[in-house]
Amino acid sequence: MGQGDRHPVMKTTTRVPWEDRPAVGTRIKDMREGKVREFLRDVKSGLLDEPKAENIYRVMLLTTKVDDHEVPRNAGLLFFSANPATWFRGAKIEVVQFAADRGGDVQEERVFTGGLLDQYRDCMTYLKNRSVNHLQKREHRSQIRGWASYPVQALQETLVNALYHRSYDVPHPDPTKVYLFPDRVEVISYPGPVSGVKQKHFEPGATLKGAPVRNRRIGELLKGLRHPEMRMSGLGKIYKAMEANGSPLPRFDFDEARTYFRVTLPAHPEYVALSALRDAAYLRALGDEDEAFSRIESAWHGNQASGVLAVELIRAYAKAGETAQAEEVFQAFEAQGPAVAVARVANSLAEVLVASGDSERARQVLKRSDAAPSVRDAIDAAIVSRRARDSKLAHRYFECAGDAVYADPRALLEFAQTKLWLAVEAHREGLADSNRHFLSQARALLERVLQLDASPARHAWAWRELARTLNWLRTPRREVEDAYQQAIELLPSEERFQKELERLQEPAR
Repeated sequence: MGQGDRHPVMKTTTRVPWEDRPAVGTRIKDMREGKVREFLRDVKSGLLDEPKAENIYRVMLLTTKVDDHEVPRNAGLLFFSANPATWFRGAKIEVVQFAADRGGDVQEERVFTGGLLDQYRDCMTYLKNRSVNHLQKREHRSQIRGWASYPVQALQETLVNALYHRSYDVPHPDPTKVYLFPDRVEVISYPGPVSGVKQKHFEPGATLKGAPVRNRRIGELLKGLRHPEMRMSGLGKIYKAMEANGSPLPRFDFDEARTYFRVTLPAHPEYVALSALRDAAYLRALGDEDEAFSRIESAWHGNQASGVLAVELIRAYAKAGETAQAEEVFQAFEAQGPAVAVARVANSLAEVLVASGDSERARQVLKRSDAAPSVRDAIDAAIVSRRARDSKLAHRYFECAGDAVYADPRALLEFAQTKLWLAVEAHREGLADSNRHFLSQARALLERVLQLDASPARHAWAWRELARTLNWLRTPRREVEDAYQQAIELLPSEERFQKELERLQEPAR
């Protein structure tokens, strides 16, 4: 018996919509009364009080008469049987998750069966469990800014549209497919849109009037749960959800023969970046440095507005000695990335330039992005400026950071050291008042460091810098020596402390 002979749909009833046709060869008991009553509870229907299941089925148009006996309609089996794929091969959802490696290997496959609503709910639970939600406190504000790898509403609308608008008849036996890639979700249904629907109708703000509707009865049942998109209003919801999440816009496409319809939801850019970093870290742990680098580089080329990827790739290029490529990454990000993140990426580039011995170029980069938008960026820029031996630029960045410096032991120590550099420069230029001013400020900062909770090593260096400051301020010799002794006690392995103390004591011998 051929496939067409096995199929229960009566081909002679072509004027009757497919979902309303009787499923010949099936029985009333192929539907599950419990599922029907669960649906009625969900929609708060008065039919729930009807004791006879047959009466409920008849009122809901789930059954029809064939040769003086009731049989299920296709819609009834699709929604309320244990496994509709028994009769309609495409009535299931296949989810395939692909790895981020070069071969795009399959990591996991899942198949969701059962009634159409069960498929939808189970698949959405699976997708939600794999979605990443990121919440971030906005600096100096009470609001929490957040994003999801894929906004739930966009996933819901996309999946329910795929289930509603596809065909379940024999010529279209392929299941609804959900492909999970590292940077996107694709939802594919079969066949493509009905005649009259064009690509332009899927553009933002587009409307469509007068097009025929496929599976109207299926839509009515979904509408009872407030899921259907009877007039394609779901497209607008998808666009709005993606835009509100900060995600790229969705894409809708189908082939000329209309054999399929695909919706692509791009992942949030920062999710793509974090996924790439996670994959690269895993590859490095396996010892595959080349593949880790390729993963970051590939992710960057697809998302040059990501500060996270820009920083990581700059460091990777610097590690390989390719500082020119690192600068190209910064330039690309500066042109395409958000302005608020430019300072952070500039700091990373300046840091690797200093490490490579090109302090002059590092200073140029830091001066180009001197309007640091955040406290953390200002502190980082100040520290890198010190490494680049530009004490004035470092001092300006520390001042930009404001009071936050006074709660950060590391930043405070670096700020004090910057004051000492400026004091030395003032002394060389014969500016006695400026010299003493910077020394006094450095002393206050170092005493503050010693009051904060910090590591023994950091406190040791603070004592050492305080000893030098006190010496230049010509305080009593005993205070200077005591400061050196504190430093030596905290960090005895540092030979410079002892040597400096010995040189200090030489004239007294």
